[in-house]
Amino acid sequence: MIIMKSYKKYISIFTVLTLVLLFSATITRVSKINLNSKLDKQKDSDVNYKHDDFLGNLHTSQAEDVYEENDIRTSAYDLTLYENTWLSTIGGFGVQKDDDWYEIEITTGYLRLVVHLLFYDNEGDIDISVYNSVGTWVTGKTSTTDNEYIDYTLPSSGTYYLRIYYGNAGNTYDLLWDDISTGATDDYYENNDGYTTAYDISSNERVWLSSISGLGIQSDQDWYEIYVNFDALRVIVFCIFSHLAGNVDIELYDSTLTLLTTSWSTTDNEGLDYTVSSSGTYYILVYWGNGGNTYDLWWDDLPSTDDWYEDNDIRTSAYDLSSAENTWLSESSNGLGIQSDNDWYKIDITSGYEHLAVSLTFSDAAGNINIQVYDSTGYLIMGSYSATDDEYIDIILPTSGIYYLRIYGDNYGNLYDLWWDDLIRPTDDTYEQNDVYSTAYSLNAYETYWLAEVQGAGIQADPDWYQISITSGYENLIVDLRFTHSEGDIDISIYASDGTTYITGSFSVTDNEYIDTILPSSGIYYIRVFGANAGNLYNLWWDDLLAPTDDNYEENDVYTTAYDLTMDELTWLNTIDGYGMQSDDDWYEIFITSGYENLLVNCTFSNAAGDIDLSVYASDGTTYITGSGSVTDNEYIDTILPSSGTYYILVYGDDAGNTYDLWWDDIIPSAVDDAYEPNDLPISAYDLTSYDGVWLSTIAGLGIQLDFDCYEIYVPVGSERVVIECTFTHSLGDVNIQLWNTTGGITASFSTTDDEYIDFIVPSAGTHYIIVYGDNSGNTYDLMWDALAPVVDDAYEENDLYTGAYDLTSYPDTWLTDISGPGIQADFDFYKVAISTPSQRIIIDLTYTYSEGALVLMLTDNSLTPLAISNTTANNEHIDVTLTSTGTFYIIVAGLGAGNAYDLKYSLTTAGGQKPIPGYNVIFLIAMVFGISVILIRNRFKKLTRN
Repeated sequence: MIIMKSYKKYISIFTVLTLVLLFSATITRVSKINLNSKLDKQKDSDVNYKHDDFLGNLHTSQAEDVYEENDIRTSAYDLTLYENTWLSTIGGFGVQKDDDWYEIEITTGYLRLVVHLLFYDNEGDIDISVYNSVGTWVTGKTSTTDNEYIDYTLPSSGTYYLRIYYGNAGNTYDLLWDDISTGATDDYYENNDGYTTAYDISSNERVWLSSISGLGIQSDQDWYEIYVNFDALRVIVFCIFSHLAGNVDIELYDSTLTLLTTSWSTTDNEGLDYTVSSSGTYYILVYWGNGGNTYDLWWDDLPSTDDWYEDNDIRTSAYDLSSAENTWLSESSNGLGIQSDNDWYKIDITSGYEHLAVSLTFSDAAGNINIQVYDSTGYLIMGSYSATDDEYIDIILPTSGIYYLRIYGDNYGNLYDLWWDDLIRPTDDTYEQNDVYSTAYSLNAYETYWLAEVQGAGIQADPDWYQISITSGYENLIVDLRFTHSEGDIDISIYASDGTTYITGSFSVTDNEYIDTILPSSGIYYIRVFGANAGNLYNLWWDDLLAPTDDNYEENDVYTTAYDLTMDELTWLNTIDGYGMQSDDDWYEIFITSGYENLLVNCTFSNAAGDIDLSVYASDGTTYITGSGSVTDNEYIDTILPSSGTYYILVYGDDAGNTYDLWWDDIIPSAVDDAYEPNDLPISAYDLTSYDGVWLSTIAGLGIQLDFDCYEIYVPVGSERVVIECTFTHSLGDVNIQLWNTTGGITASFSTTDDEYIDFIVPSAGTHYIIVYGDNSGNTYDLMWDALAPVVDDAYEENDLYTGAYDLTSYPDTWLTDISGPGIQADFDFYKVAISTPSQRIIIDLTYTYSEGALVLMLTDNSLTPLAISNTTANNEHIDVTLTSTGTFYIIVAGLGAGNAYDLKYSLTTAGGQKPIPGYNVIFLIAMVFGISVILIRNRFKKLTRN
């Protein structure tokens, strides 16, 4: 266990992947969006480094770093022995919540001081100053963009201090310093001006140049030789520098000096990701501005398909990272991870160190990646599933011991870096102060959530109170408290809304407590967790359920009174006599036709409201055939029965009154295809023209993907928006869909997860075809299509680009609805405002309904550099920022293109002193919004319910 355990959240050893996330966040010219635009044939060379931010939203709430207390010069953290060493490799990233001081020592004759300070300005601006030994200011940098860079010749050697200060927003940063020979015009890697004298760093993969013989100096061409192994043909190169001090570009050449790929932006830093054709010698060229500014360089060769941690696709073969806590993958001998399939890692949590911090860094633009934590039995503890760069987990685990990290996602071969640490368990939890009912922590929004999923496990060091809200008609309260009794007894009680009237409790002398009670009324209640005050960890869960009654299929509690579904094949239970309710055993009778012995049963429900399982029994009601008993939502059976005849489906579970839906079908065993055959070609397509909005399962049963399945549809004039949803279980066989017109394919959906969907506006009305194809494994699927009217736009069009922006200059303090009606977000909507008075404070309000389509509100200056962004997950957006110049400004409304109506108003007042937020280019933001839109649209249509 390492010594430095006091810090709280994601202070991490240096990771090259997060540093390179800065590379293109501020691209300023359209021609530079593709960093590899010099070689179109390799246009995806640097896909991992586009549209990213440094540390993103990962660390904005991080606690202080391990370099505290260094808030004043006299207690500065000593970096004298850490010249040419990134701060993150010492004790993790710095956190700028207050002034951070660092002491350095300048050697005689080495008076040129170089400092690289890396951070993401949008998460909080940071500035830097240099002071001499008596506290006199010497130099500094105070830009309002990402990163700061100092290259300054000091008047004398001796002790100096670096002060990191300004925003106090909790933004994380990395820092490197070096003192260079005063007369040096180039670096220690010279003479490497040509490839024949290239400096050989073949044995320095995954090593920063600064740690070899100091930083590079770009005064002329600098060539570096590398050797790529036969089993690692994917070459990764990072180059860190300050663009303002002099532009630097990088290129990759093979041994014949054939140019393979380049990276040349107009911002800080460059990066390459390129798969070479064979092993051998290659060259990295660092060149361009010859400004004499310093740079750092890093490279690695990785497998072209997957990483060196394979085969770790399942939990039982997880790669063991137990001895690699507080260490990034990129620092290990195996290098960065590659997300091409599931990647499992094993970790070991030390007793007393149950505070787990995990940081996963990657570029979402190159493929989304998620992370989950499982316990030693394979039970899911917590996950992080954003649609942006990076994921993180900060959780108090219920026990020490073995845990597993699961990395999964789009399987696009995206690079990632991973870091974990177990920290000292705090003396109390993050729900404090909740020692009395008047300061109870509200769990109203966390019904059916385990406490560990909210802000980590609880710690019973004193009484802990939690507030819950019981819905009318749902007075059946379930409370589950999990803990280990040997580490300190814990009990629970329930109190009424006055916080003093006792209702009930659970007070055993064993592990865990459980309450299942009918409350006297709805409204506010309190859960009190109390006990030995021994600091014991606990997990808590609650739910209010319908008072147990039962459904309309009763009495069917035994097979002899089973409800007969023989005539209801292909019919969902809710369309017969309502949903089922699992308050006791529910039996259903079915009849299997001879030759149709392949039985399909689908039971849908929410596991959080009570677990439900399925079993199938033979005609005697006692011979068990098969079942499905997961601990997740829904159960599904696909089995070949031994014969035709009568069978019974048993629905059973927690008896919690949970509602469910049920559907069954008997089909010809999968060696033969479905009822829609022969439909292997468009000419023989099954006609679904009259079945728009109808699921395939209700027509002639589920489809079976054994070959190409073609379905004909007709798109009417005025309804050219086609929505298609195909539902299936991916683990049983991959299924994909395409939309064709009469001349060929026009769009498709082919993920590697459950279900596919298409939402597409076809070029013209008329006959079209849905093509279902896959791996021909006989997997069943359901299909639904609909033709909708395309979204109509508003009266402010065409304002899709800034060149056609609608002029609101003469409409201050006026809502759009009072000008020409509400706005409609069908595409990008640009509005412009001309400001002639300096130091104006502009306030912008956007009102809309979030559930009808998420919107993003942006304000940019005349060069399309954004000054503020509002992108919440609730109704309405708001911007309030002080303008530091006059001229034309643009208000941009972006989103899903779902036709959501909105209203917009701007006001101008006296300046309030806010600092603008620069750093993004509008092209980047537009790309970001499109990326978010794709994910939100996908999630929306995955939730379409069957009619």
